[in-house]
Amino acid sequence: MANRKQINEYFTNDTIHTYYALDKSMMKAHTADRNDDAEATARSLLENADLPLLLRARACMILGCGESPDFIDMAKESMRVAELGLGAGELGKNLVEDCNKVLEEAQVAADEKAKEEKGDDEDEEEEEGMELVWRAGEHEDDEKNGQAEGDGKGQAKSSKESMQ
Repeated sequence: MANRKQINEYFTNDTIHTYYALDKSMMKAHTADRNDDAEATARSLLENADLPLLLRARACMILGCGESPDFIDMAKESMRVAELGLGAGELGKNLVEDCNKVLEEAQVAADEKAKEEKGDDEDEEEEEGMELVWRAGEHEDDEKNGQAEGDGKGQAKSSKESMQ
């Protein structure tokens, strides 16, 4: 079995070591289901222009696993960054595989969310499809005289019922 380098061995200065410590904290928070902490750390890391691509991809992956409105975009960005700069080495291949998995899961979640929203919209459309065909007091004189029976006045029905 080959002796694998730790991620922090790739980093060479104090700023990069600080980024690595934040990355490590972010990953621990994510693993411990403290996703708010993990996402906050990821967003903080992404504010740095000199953030190494490896850490940028991992921060995007964390946000791609989240529930924020931009989760699908962040999952796509993680894939783009991983493919962009990490080459064909073992680390790059593993990262691309992980980013791809996050992207696939994010896409499934986005599709489910869209389906739920569409279902909510259909419920609203069904409610909007109700049509008022009688208003209280509008034909009181007709009803008192018995003229409302059989002519459809005095009945409330949905537009669906009226189409049948």
